[in-house]
Amino acid sequence: MAEPETDSLRELVQGLLEDTRDLVRAELALAKAEIREEVSAAGTVGAAFSGAAIAGFLGVTLLTVALGGALAYAFGWPSWAGFGVVALLLLGSAWLLARFGTARLKKLRTLPKTQQTMRENFAWIQNKSVER
Repeated sequence: MAEPETDSLRELVQGLLEDTRDLVRAELALAKAEIREEVSAAGTVGAAFSGAAIAGFLGVTLLTVALGGALAYAFGWPSWAGFGVVALLLLGSAWLLARFGTARLKKLRTLPKTQQTMRENFAWIQNKSVER
């Protein structure tokens, strides 16, 4: 009776490594393809939001012009007076929002936990280097 051929341990490990390499390459190719799809989808979403922002800005601009004209018409003022009142209201609200944002920005703490752990790590490194 003939003995079945058995692969040596070296050949088995080599085959396992080749299969693993092929699997990793296939997974990387799949990941690259998925990333390309996601980036393409993100670009489409970004374009849609950009279009919405432009349309919204134009809409708000035209609404404020209409509001200024309506205000001037309602009070019998010249049109520049109605536009001026609307502009002053918008500038006042922008100023208030900027002050609010500045106050919130001053209270903002960036990465407080990370800063604390970095300080601790630097102190530990300094202590270790002094001990040596």
